[in-house]
Amino acid sequence: MLVLVEGPTLADRISKGPIPLDEALPIAKQIVEALEAAHEAAVIHRDLKPANIKVREDGTVKVLDFGLVQALDPAPVR
Repeated sequence: MLVLVEGPTLADRISKGPIPLDEALPIAKQIVEALEAAHEAAVIHRDLKPANIKVREDGTVKVLDFGLVQALDPAPVR
């Protein structure tokens, strides 16, 4: 499924200079929450980098490009 996510990548934002702490913390928190949700679904991103993270104008963060995803082996049921 392809979805257009408007806004610059985190790489674009970083290239403009340091991100103030009050802006960086919410971005980091959303990235961690997205990765936590993926891990709970037994998915590992495998190519996480600033170019694969978009920051929308409203401050919402979207982690992109799960193309190199690796599914975790579920624990064997006994």
